[in-house]
Amino acid sequence: MSEDKKHISDFLKQIYNRRFQSVWTCCLGDNQSGKTDFNLYQMEWIHRLGLGDAFGANIPNLKADFDIDFIEDFETLKKRCQMLNPDPEKHGIKRYFFLGDEMGDWAPRDQPWLNVKFIKELQQVRKYGFLVLGSRGLMHEFSMRNTFTGTFRRSARQTQRLQSITTG
Repeated sequence: MSEDKKHISDFLKQIYNRRFQSVWTCCLGDNQSGKTDFNLYQMEWIHRLGLGDAFGANIPNLKADFDIDFIEDFETLKKRCQMLNPDPEKHGIKRYFFLGDEMGDWAPRDQPWLNVKFIKELQQVRKYGFLVLGSRGLMHEFSMRNTFTGTFRRSARQTQRLQSITTG
């Protein structure tokens, strides 16, 4: 393994290998800066390192060397997480990584009372081994900055670099 790959491997293990914690990260950046590509890249590494038991995304037709469930709505996501971990007292025995892109569609801005309910339900699903690789929309739509373990910032697609990370 090259030195760069070892650094990536160690870095992702440090963030996502917290067995009894529901880790949520968010990639921030401008439109077309590669946020979704970066999250998929992370998911591929997480799979390769054996850190996740199952994977899902709200993006259809993702191409990967492993199975990624297409989850179209929150109820399906919640059922999938509960199916993997029927006993929440065991707190995330099987870890379900979800790439959430443009999740603002799941909680419309014009119905804020639904957003409050949705946020409460998201917090409950965390007990079922739910881990999120989100994008800018998720954080801004729900104003859940204190919910995230860390944020990544993408500067531009051309640089293929991560500008910064902060952890909470």
